[in-house]
Amino acid sequence: MKKHLLFVMVVFIVVTFSSCEKEMDSTNNVIQKNVLQNPYEIFGQYHNEAMQIIYDSAVAGKPMDLPIFVCNFTAKKMSIYSHYDYEYWMKRFVPCMNFINNQFFPFYNNLTDIDFSNDFFKSLTIYQRNYLDRIFNCMESANSKYEYYDSLQTIEMIVLANSAVPEWEKGVVLGTISIAKHSFDFVVKHFLEEKAPRWFEKVKKVAKADALGFVSGAIGSVISGHAAAATMTFGPHGTVAVIAGDATVGAITSSGLEVVEQIVTP
Repeated sequence: MKKHLLFVMVVFIVVTFSSCEKEMDSTNNVIQKNVLQNPYEIFGQYHNEAMQIIYDSAVAGKPMDLPIFVCNFTAKKMSIYSHYDYEYWMKRFVPCMNFINNQFFPFYNNLTDIDFSNDFFKSLTIYQRNYLDRIFNCMESANSKYEYYDSLQTIEMIVLANSAVPEWEKGVVLGTISIAKHSFDFVVKHFLEEKAPRWFEKVKKVAKADALGFVSGAIGSVISGHAAAATMTFGPHGTVAVIAGDATVGAITSSGLEVVEQIVTP
């Protein structure tokens, strides 16, 4: 009897523990929390490394040519990450930076609400627009650091667990989540006035600008023809790398401006 009871208890504990590690998404895919890894985390890390350099330069009062720094920094990182060399990336980033300066910033500066049905986002797929809308809604509605991280992680796990969607299509979504998390980490670390008026709203403003910058860089990559050219040369992996590189340029550029405005400037 004791052995039978012990066996039942062990089974109960194992089943209970396993259940705590799983969730079901809207399409009944099982989500293994903290097991699936976002392959785009590295771009969030690149982003924060660049942000630290920009922040230190601004605090020290040293002027920086932001577009040149961003292109140089990202080209060096991407030449290690991808098939392409530094010269390739520097050449490719010119039209991407032009798109960010001439189309994204005018669009962003007049933005009152992020609406992914806007024509600006028309080069994205329906899947990407739907999930990006969910991401930015979660960022906007979060009322605490815990809620912010938890809501993004939930979306991240759903996207990772869905094997029906091709990896190249997930890339913009997962990269945006990575930027949203890492940017938030950076701002919280450097913006120490937690009791200041609208502190949390300012933190979210920077993170949203950075995440939207990543999206705009991806759009610029598609519009400029970078993604199509990479597909012809290296297949889907080449497409992912090129879009991620251009998107990272967008995120860092947008971040640099917001960091100076929201954190460094009194």
